[in-house]
Amino acid sequence: MEEDEERGWSSAGEKYVCAEHVEDYALAKLIAENVTSARCTYCGSEGAVHIDVLVERIGSSLPEEWGNADDEGVGWEGGYVGETYDTYDLITEAGDPPLNHSELIEDVVRALPQHTWAQRDFYRLRTDLRLRYGWKEFASTVKHHRRYFFSDHGRDTDDPDYVAPGALLEAIGEALRSGGLVRALTDEPIYRVRPHSLQEHPRTAAELGAPPAEKIDKSSRMSPAGVPMFYGALDRDTAAIEAREANPNAEASTMGIFNARKAARIVDLSAPPELPSLYDPDRRHLRHGLSFLRHFVSEISKPFVPDGYIHIEYVPTQVVTEWLRTRFDPGQGHPLVGVLYQSSRNPGGVNVSLFIDSDGACDPDIERDAALLVLTGHEPLGADDQGIPAN
Repeated sequence: MEEDEERGWSSAGEKYVCAEHVEDYALAKLIAENVTSARCTYCGSEGAVHIDVLVERIGSSLPEEWGNADDEGVGWEGGYVGETYDTYDLITEAGDPPLNHSELIEDVVRALPQHTWAQRDFYRLRTDLRLRYGWKEFASTVKHHRRYFFSDHGRDTDDPDYVAPGALLEAIGEALRSGGLVRALTDEPIYRVRPHSLQEHPRTAAELGAPPAEKIDKSSRMSPAGVPMFYGALDRDTAAIEAREANPNAEASTMGIFNARKAARIVDLSAPPELPSLYDPDRRHLRHGLSFLRHFVSEISKPFVPDGYIHIEYVPTQVVTEWLRTRFDPGQGHPLVGVLYQSSRNPGGVNVSLFIDSDGACDPDIERDAALLVLTGHEPLGADDQGIPAN
């Protein structure tokens, strides 16, 4: 009994379980790595593991995020004051239930401690929630209080859950690195549409790439007015739709097709990152950081109605982009050159923002060491190309 109490679980008896009865990828992998020729107690299938293999992983994982309500200091007033779970409810309701067979669930629950469970550090916010509130504070600060010298701006507070705006950027960077959201910029085509007049016929990288600084008189999602940046997409439709929505009165448009010509790295925010399982000992420490990044991805991809105030709504992502561009270390020996993010105008589409100006792309017959992209093709867009007028 002392040994069971110390390790956090007891034997569930001579029973065997196959992978058909688990819903969690880490537990399915555990079974696959330890499978024997034994038959599953719950369905009779051959190829199962002793149930204690499963119980041990679950029993050793739960304390990473859950503890005894008494040990966590949960208040009592005729009952626990706050959200708590008994062992059965913890396994079947809290988070993603890992098991799908009722008899198996009952066997596992009996083998686990029978106390009331509560979130670890019960009176503190979870890390992901703390960062969410930090993002809200950061956005408010750079939109309405300090736009340029905000790193030391913060409330005079002893609240341990408060995340100052400057610290929020460091937390984003750490989550990006540890979560594997920094990847190589591959040689896949990047499409950029240039709206223009009927009299123009752009064909060169200088004409189809990022505009010169003096031409940038509007704020964009990742950059303020006057700051050059290359905006494109990973597919033709998204590039065309983005250009049409941003320039509805364009007389004509031409699509440039670019490819990367040197090794570089990007931050990939094009899809919400997958959350590791609590039962994955190698990656569960990333759960809260990646949970926050899922929220962050949805925040920076929100569509905004174009109006006179849109530049204010873009300020937080512009500041984050500037920080990634100038302060973030992506590792792996190559510079960070841009960000991938979801298109708000074409669901499923992926936009590309690259930290380059009009010299950052070159034509195929020109060698320019500083150029990141090379123009590999161009084509006028007709009336059937997402409604953009013909050249």
